[in-house]
Amino acid sequence: ALALAPAVWANDSLNQGLSHFKSGKYAEAAAEFQTLVDGSPSYDYGYFMLGLSLLKMNKFKEAEENIVKAIELNGDKFEYHYQIANTYVKMGKNSKVVSTLNNAEALAPNAQYKAALYKLRGFASFRDQDWEAAETDLARAGNDAEVLSRLAKAQFKLGDTKAATVSFAVVVKASPKD
Repeated sequence: ALALAPAVWANDSLNQGLSHFKSGKYAEAAAEFQTLVDGSPSYDYGYFMLGLSLLKMNKFKEAEENIVKAIELNGDKFEYHYQIANTYVKMGKNSKVVSTLNNAEALAPNAQYKAALYKLRGFASFRDQDWEAAETDLARAGNDAEVLSRLAKAQFKLGDTKAATVSFAVVVKASPKD
């Protein structure tokens, strides 16, 4: 029974932390995940969830440290890389968003994750006014109005007014009151 006690305790902390996180109680979630990683310092998912909790609390530097720790422990999880890139978005570090997602692209397990990667990386390139990179990624990111609007602007900046007009027309049709 004593041998199982740490595993039961860790499972309880994980479940409590996840419950708090899902309820929007990020400080309580962070406390549970901190306790979890203090007791299990090689548990990558604990650091990841601690980082996400801190990110929700706008504690960007602490979020970055914990998500990076999760990646150091298990660098094969696309979600970890995507969320550290999302943290860099919040910190205004667009070049880090791009480099992080460049390194994580091969880890994206399906088309949905790849589209999310292209959107986030495309938006970062757009904010840095790297129009070619923005156009490349946004063209592969999907067809929502926000993506197509930025795609059209990037195409316009590159001098491709025909493509920009087509993209803007799709946006206007999808959101005629915007």
